[in-house]
Amino acid sequence: MRSNPESLLKIIDTFEVLPQEALYVGDSEVDALAARQAAIPLVAYKNAALEAELHVDSFRDLQDWMKAPGGFPRG
Repeated sequence: MRSNPESLLKIIDTFEVLPQEALYVGDSEVDALAARQAAIPLVAYKNAALEAELHVDSFRDLQDWMKAPGGFPRG
């Protein structure tokens, strides 16, 4: 399995944020690997088999988590 975190690193550089201040939402092993290589927390979308910071089955779940006290790690 091959993954290149270059695009993720460019995004966090462009927005001048630290990797831990971002989230990557993905649903595959390639997504998980790219997030890990870029040190960006992964939100696994509809894939409980992935190692992730959070597992969600809908974007509403993600939204609720981000709004909850202590939900989104803000660096």
